[in-house]
Amino acid sequence: MPRESANSAQFRPLAEFESSVHSQHGEDGLLGEVFRRIGAAGELSEWCCEFGAWDGLHLSNTANLILNHGWRAVLIEARPERCDLIRDNLPADRVHAVCAMVSTTGPGRLDELLERTEIPVDFDLLSIDIDGHDIHVLRSLRRYLPKVVCIEYNPTAPNDVVYEQPLGSPAQHGSSAAAVVRAGEDVGYVLAAVTDCNVILVRGDVVDAVLGPARPRLDDLRDDRALRCYVFSGFNGEVLTSSPLEMPWRSITVRQSDLQVLPKFLRFFPGARGKPGELAFAGWLLLHDRQALVRMFRSVRTRRRRG
Repeated sequence: MPRESANSAQFRPLAEFESSVHSQHGEDGLLGEVFRRIGAAGELSEWCCEFGAWDGLHLSNTANLILNHGWRAVLIEARPERCDLIRDNLPADRVHAVCAMVSTTGPGRLDELLERTEIPVDFDLLSIDIDGHDIHVLRSLRRYLPKVVCIEYNPTAPNDVVYEQPLGSPAQHGSSAAAVVRAGEDVGYVLAAVTDCNVILVRGDVVDAVLGPARPRLDDLRDDRALRCYVFSGFNGEVLTSSPLEMPWRSITVRQSDLQVLPKFLRFFPGARGKPGELAFAGWLLLHDRQALVRMFRSVRTRRRRG
C-alpha cells in the first residue's frame, strides 16, 4: 500500500471509505484506508491471512490486497476442491494455500498452522469468516497477533446483545457484534469500524495511527434500530413481539403465532376460567413442564398461607 503522509482526511470516519472490489460490504476500501494510515505512521509487512478463504476471490477481504497491491498471503480453506481453486485464481509466488480446518486447540490451532508458513508474526491483516467459532479462534491466538482483524458477526443481533456461539457447538449461530468487540478487547484489540457483516479491530499499539484520539462505540458505528425485536408476555400467557422476527438467510418472516408456547385454549389470565381452566392448565404442565407445575403449586400454597 502507498506510504502517504498524514493529511486533512487522516481521521475521517472509516465508513466513508467503504468500497468493494472483491469484498461483500465495502471492506476493501475501508481496509485500504486503515493500512494507508498505519503505513503513514510506520512499516507494513504487506502480509495477510484469511480463512475460510473459499476460492480466494468470492467475497474475499484479502484478494484486492493480493491482486492489486502486491501483498503476500496465507489462505486457509477446509475443502480441498476450493484450495485447488485458490491456487488457480491467485499467484502461486505470493499466496500459500493451506487445506485445513482451523480449530482452537491442537495442530489445527491457527498459531500452529501459520508456523508452517513464511508469514511474519507481526503480519498486517487477519480475516476470519467461518460462520460460527470465529471469536474463539481469535481468543486462541498467542504468538501471531496481526495489526488488524476483520471478523464476521451475526448481523441480526442488536448492539446490546452479547451472544457468542458456545465453544464446541456444531450449530452455526455466529456471534453478536458486541461479543466480537469484547473478544477483541480480551486479546488487546480496539473497535475501529463495522460493516454489514464484519467488525474491524485494530491492535492497541496502532490504534492511534488509525483512529487518532477517537474511540468509537458500537452504537456510534452501527444503526441497529431496524434489527431490534423485543419478545415479551401478555397477561394471558401469549408470547408477544414488538415487530416480526426476520430470518434473512432463509428469507423467512417469523410470525407471532409461530412463537406460541401455550395452545390457544389455555391462553387466559390466571383464574379467569375458574377451577376447570386451572385444572386444564395443570394437566398441560404435567405433560410439558413438570418443574413449572411444581412452582405453580408452591405459589398457590404460599398465597393460601399468607391469606
